[in-house]
Amino acid sequence: MAKKFKRSIKKRVKRFKKTSVTQAKSLSRLEGDVNLIGRQRSFE
Repeated sequence: MAKKFKRSIKKRVKRFKKTSVTQAKSLSRLEGDVNLIGRQRSFE
C-alpha cells in the first residue's frame, strides 16, 4: 500500500512540474508578444 502511494505521489509531482513548466513557457511567450506589440507601437 505504501509503495503504491509513494508511486502515485511521484507521478503527481512529475505532472505538476510538467504543467508548471508549460505555464511558465506560455507566460514568457505572452510577455514576448506584449513586448513586440509595445515595440511596434513605439515605432509608429
